[in-house]
Amino acid sequence: MTLNSLDGAPPLLFNMRGGDPFETLLALYHSKRRWCSTCHREVVEGMDYDRTVVSINPRIKKVSPSFPLAVGCIVSEKLLEMFQRENVSGFVPHPIRWEGGHDFHALPDYFHLEITGRVELETRLFEESGEECCQECNYVVGIKGRKILYGRRKTLVRQGSWDGSDICKAKNVFLGEMPIVSARIIDIIAAHKLDWLSFGEVIPGVAIRAPVAVDWKDEVTQKLYAKYEGV
Repeated sequence: MTLNSLDGAPPLLFNMRGGDPFETLLALYHSKRRWCSTCHREVVEGMDYDRTVVSINPRIKKVSPSFPLAVGCIVSEKLLEMFQRENVSGFVPHPIRWEGGHDFHALPDYFHLEITGRVELETRLFEESGEECCQECNYVVGIKGRKILYGRRKTLVRQGSWDGSDICKAKNVFLGEMPIVSARIIDIIAAHKLDWLSFGEVIPGVAIRAPVAVDWKDEVTQKLYAKYEGV
């Protein structure tokens, strides 16, 4: 396999990591779970989006808090409206209820994104880092008798598997509530000069942090090819 064009499809997995530098928000998710009989762990099977609530960290008292643009799949109304103006695809927004009493008069609206875009990863590459996917639940687990090499996992997109959505989840690998985004999302964040967001792989190595330079592709292309040479 060779790397796809950065413009045509995500050549590897870019996570959108929402930043909450002041730890303002506390989110409570309600997920549907079951027990995996193969890897013997409790696994998440789905989210009850209508029951997600957020509250302000109780450590924040009288000082007016600084509210983040996004935390994982939870996004602010400002970021959601920007996505909608830019015709970003691959999600359904669910309003989130604030919980608890707060002295702040202006609490921003937040939304939990139900991600509808789909993509698959080349899980055969996980073996190089001593990992594999559970065949029953898609959780990433360590290969028996192998040492996990943290920070070495390669996360290339399986050719032909991307449905073209701007925001996706991996169909064949469980990665929690971290959105997978195309290069177009990073271009939008760069154009609007937003801060406190970062993008990268599941592992460190090729990280892109906001404020993102408009020519960010030039900056990361060399790193991508160096990391995935021969794949």
